[in-house]
Amino acid sequence: MKKCFYFFLPVFLAASACHKDGQKQCDTFFVITAASSVAVTTVTAGIPVVVNSYGGDMCFHYTGLSVSQQSSPSGPVYLNQYFIRATGFRDCGDEVVCAQALVNARDSITIMPATAGTYYLHFQNATGLFRTDTVVVN
Repeated sequence: MKKCFYFFLPVFLAASACHKDGQKQCDTFFVITAASSVAVTTVTAGIPVVVNSYGGDMCFHYTGLSVSQQSSPSGPVYLNQYFIRATGFRDCGDEVVCAQALVNARDSITIMPATAGTYYLHFQNATGLFRTDTVVVN
């Protein structure tokens, strides 16, 4: 009986979280729960960044970290400032049923600054700013 339980549990979870053909997918942001970077680095070493995030249910699919020098797609470009978001997509529509479990993601990147100076890393969630780190690049 125990063997049957361990066999059918993953099958059930996979079936409840699967993507159905033809189902619409919407771009979304994961919620950043922790972010770390170094305080001082060099131009050649770059700025290493580690981000922990989660999606609200099993319909979330993590795609990666988005790094830009714009606060929004149509906003102005800011020098020495980077806006970092955890991105993904989610099955969406009226008939979507998702298992209620968090989808956790941990990702790391290295930002390669062009010159020495003070850089600002703005970690953003969908609803606003999570935190800002200041990094000195020598």
